Amino acid sequence: MLLLRNVGTNAEPMFDAEPMFDYVRQLPFEGERIGLGIHSCSPAPADFGRGVVDLLVGEESGTIRYDPHEALSASSPGE
Repeated sequence: MLLLRNVGTNAEPMFDAEPMFDYVRQLPFEGERIGLGIHSCSPAPADFGRGVVDLLVGEESGTIRYDPHEALSASSPGE
């Protein structure tokens, strides 16, 4: 799974028609690359009242994957 972090603002994520995103990063689960098949998936941040944002992902098979915040990390830019 890849992460494109908005380094602009949510109100204005673009500046002079150029996207304001950080370099692409891998988003591994427990240190392992997340494999979601070849079709589109639907990731969504979810706050279940724990004070952190977890990740829910609708997979191509119709299942929903839950990844708790503590098990996710972000690679260095360009890795």
